[in-house]
Amino acid sequence: MIIEQALIGGAIELQTLDSGNISQDYVSWLNDPEVSRYLESRFKDHTQGSVEAFIENCNKSDASILLGIFYESRHIGNIKADLNFHHKTAGIGLMIGERGLQGQGIGSSAITMLGDYLFKNHDIFKINAGIYQSNFPSVKAFEKAGYEVEYVKHDHIINVEGEREDVIMMVKYAD
Repeated sequence: MIIEQALIGGAIELQTLDSGNISQDYVSWLNDPEVSRYLESRFKDHTQGSVEAFIENCNKSDASILLGIFYESRHIGNIKADLNFHHKTAGIGLMIGERGLQGQGIGSSAITMLGDYLFKNHDIFKINAGIYQSNFPSVKAFEKAGYEVEYVKHDHIINVEGEREDVIMMVKYAD
């Protein structure tokens, strides 16, 4: 799904991506073991072509929104929402690809901006996110954006060390 107008909050802008946004940096984030350690996309190698196909599929979808996170006009990561219009719910996830900008509050701002947009423009009742238990910065970003722990999926995934790990399910409801 394409959002026609960017979402702007201070130095952060969220905008629909297209093939013109696919830089070598973007592809390298996805292939960087540290950046992708908590992403399900870590299980494959990424190329310019695979990223282009992903963006195209998201933009064609009626139920997915993929936005680039731009900080001071520079693409530094992505945030994605998958919407279920029947149940009025959405699941979101994000990636800050520029390591030097991780932990700066950009993720929590992007989470808040996209959440506000979904609640206001798509009649969403509830937004959730599944976060690896060891991904403390992401848990903190969602808490800062007003999300709460709803429940824990015990031993739900296998982490990069090959060990079972819990997934924390966080949630925020429309006001």
